Amino acid sequence: MDVIAFTDGDDTDYFIWMGEHPAGFVLNTERRSATREAILHQSNCGHIRPGPTMAPGAFTGRDYIKVCSDEVNTLLAWTQRERPQATLRPCQTCGTAAVLGAVRYPDEVDAPTGFTEVDSPSVLWEGARRQVWVNAVERNSQARQQCLAHYGARCSVCGFDFGQVYGVHGAGYMHVHHLRPLATTTARYQVDPVQDLRPVCPNCHAMIHRYPGEPCSIEALQEIMAQARQQQAG
Repeated sequence: MDVIAFTDGDDTDYFIWMGEHPAGFVLNTERRSATREAILHQSNCGHIRPGPTMAPGAFTGRDYIKVCSDEVNTLLAWTQRERPQATLRPCQTCGTAAVLGAVRYPDEVDAPTGFTEVDSPSVLWEGARRQVWVNAVERNSQARQQCLAHYGARCSVCGFDFGQVYGVHGAGYMHVHHLRPLATTTARYQVDPVQDLRPVCPNCHAMIHRYPGEPCSIEALQEIMAQARQQQAG
């Protein structure tokens, strides 16, 4: 699904789009600044609909523009591409916080039903708890966005870029890897998106966690890849 941006100061087409896409999403972002907040709304949010006191062009002109799509992932990709330093914030009244919290990546897993703190010493339970913790933090859209804003949506191991291969469909997409193994932590901690996280593609992310225990470091995996290339070159 494509993104459509309303920027010319004529609200008519923007209001028509909202009427035709009641289940869509609207990103309200500043026209000139690429570093300020970008607020995500649902199409039916009263904050972004016409009102009797709003002057013509107030929604798609002056200081703000509206970027719209039926798919929230498409707007996330647009934000990472066009406003990488902006803080993405859900509207506090129309429910987009829950929508952002539900955005899934293939590296995420659900907690087992009825799961409690370590109530079994088996390897299965311990491994499951670690995986849930890793992905509970990774689902934090702000931490992911800030990591990608700093490093770019390019794999830190192999350099793969989804946008270069898949165009707009893949732009801005990337897994995020925790340098600090969360399996070794005993309590929640505040993640630093620049110091603690790195963008990695799904293939490299899988190889980092290829074996149980301490994950492979980015540098070690790069060395493994270099050795494999040398062997293939013969």
